[in-house]
Amino acid sequence: MHVVDTNSGGMFFLYGHGGTSKTFMWRTLTAAIHSTGNIVLAVASSGIASLLLPGGRTAHSKFAIPVPTE
Repeated sequence: MHVVDTNSGGMFFLYGHGGTSKTFMWRTLTAAIHSTGNIVLAVASSGIASLLLPGGRTAHSKFAIPVPTE
């Protein structure tokens, strides 16, 4: 929250094994940041993970990253 409060910006990656409360952490951070009137882009690397995030999308979908088909 210090990064948000000081307007430092940045990108954050949260990694952990299944059942380590990653979704809970992202939902809590997203709600806290939204409550201050800031914008949060919740993106994930897979479609299943993006479904667990409020308003979440895959990074490929949100940022128009091309997916190689070969």
